[in-house]
Amino acid sequence: MRLLFLTLATFGVAAAGQGRDVNARCRRPCEALVGEARLRASLCARCGLDQDPAWYLLQLREVPAAAFTDEDWEVRWGAVRADARARGLQPERRLAQWVEQSRGDERTSACLTALLAAGTRDTRRDALLAAEPKALAACKGVEAAVIAECTRELRQADVARALQALQGAAAGRGVGSARVVLDAMTAQPSEADEGLARLMVANAERGGPPVGLALLREATAADAPRVDRLLAIFAATRDRNRPLLSSTEKEARRQAVVALAPLAPLSLSELTTALDDEQASIRLAAARAIARGEGRTLTEAAAARLSGRTKASAAEKRRWLVLLSDVDDPVCAQLTRGTWRDATQPDAVRADALVSLAGCAGRQALTDLSAAAAAGNVTLEAGAMRAVLLLPREPGVAPLVEAALASSADEVLAGAIVAIAAHRLSPLAPRVEPLTGHRAASVRAAALDALFTLDPRKYQPLVVTALGQDEEAPVRVTAAKLLASAGGPLAVSALARASRRDPDDRVKVAAVEGLRRLGVTP
Repeated sequence: MRLLFLTLATFGVAAAGQGRDVNARCRRPCEALVGEARLRASLCARCGLDQDPAWYLLQLREVPAAAFTDEDWEVRWGAVRADARARGLQPERRLAQWVEQSRGDERTSACLTALLAAGTRDTRRDALLAAEPKALAACKGVEAAVIAECTRELRQADVARALQALQGAAAGRGVGSARVVLDAMTAQPSEADEGLARLMVANAERGGPPVGLALLREATAADAPRVDRLLAIFAATRDRNRPLLSSTEKEARRQAVVALAPLAPLSLSELTTALDDEQASIRLAAARAIARGEGRTLTEAAAARLSGRTKASAAEKRRWLVLLSDVDDPVCAQLTRGTWRDATQPDAVRADALVSLAGCAGRQALTDLSAAAAAGNVTLEAGAMRAVLLLPREPGVAPLVEAALASSADEVLAGAIVAIAAHRLSPLAPRVEPLTGHRAASVRAAALDALFTLDPRKYQPLVVTALGQDEEAPVRVTAAKLLASAGGPLAVSALARASRRDPDDRVKVAAVEGLRRLGVTP
């Protein structure tokens, strides 16, 4: 976790002070290369106002020769661009001329400049030098030396610059970031592995592929020893964060998911654990990380698990369906609609698909919910009632819920009552009132809650009676909590009596807590 925090801290500073970074990178060579004192003061003072750290070179009548040998490749690339302007050439042609004319270490430096400059233009080095075949051949002749020089760029203490080099080298070579890192490891001692691993994590955090996926895409059998070295580092990160996933602190669990996400799919088992977190935001973050590790969007990852071609368990399918209800993706409605209508899916999966459909499609899901409620399948009917809770209030909800009140299934009936309270369907209160005497405790508790929600003053005596007389403790606990939210002499009297006389400790605790909430000492 410390590994990722260091990376994030570095990028936090870089993002907040990008102008200062450009200033620092620009001022050193500017002050060294601009000879005239007055011009130097004028130009170097403006470093950071332009995002091009070598912009000042474009302001000079003549490009200093030392700019072509500067330690910073962006200065060298700036010198090429400035000299090209002075000669009336395209920068690509001037770069190719420089490569062709150079010798020894200067050629390596020129070819590295070409490689990283190509990355800034989102093209390959070969395309950048295509105008001069001899220049391209010259760079291919010093490829090993260029990779060695590039590796030194990757090992800079400035993570932002190292990341720029990684991304530029990958684009310039037309390969993935993992390929650049694996090649760099061939010429570096194992002590450098930690920094390169951190760089891969940083790249994933900035929008690149997660490190596990990057290695799967780029590594070959010949890379096995280097991959094993990286895996050992990433395994340590997993080991540090795994215990945090069961922390009682929400922030610790969230940070663990943040740390594990860039490793996917290497961290699949840990992220799968986080899918059951009590916090929806943590579950969603884990799901997005798993999907990224597969090279998919969250919806695509869910679709893969919901397909009849996969071996995903019903529990896994239901878990991903719950996640979909929080995703703003037009495909979500199509996917969840197809899942609930698929008779080959387990009924519990189809029911959860209805809930997700309501979350994705809103009122447009009402037709599907009505069809499911009339399907003669208790599981689907109960799912439709749960789904109704996610719909906005509108006239079409009332007849759907009212029809469910005729169900003989306890879970459907309780679900309908909860929906009545959620949608404030007061005209249905007379239909709910008799259900306070239903045989099922879950139905009686739901009925008390719904009636009290619709009209607290009218139904408070009914709740008081339930607290003192209902035979099931869960119903009495519900009654105690409702009275605590209402207050008043009648509620206080009933709670005080229950705190002393109720035979069930759960009810006594609820009554005592209710009295304290009302400011009364038990």
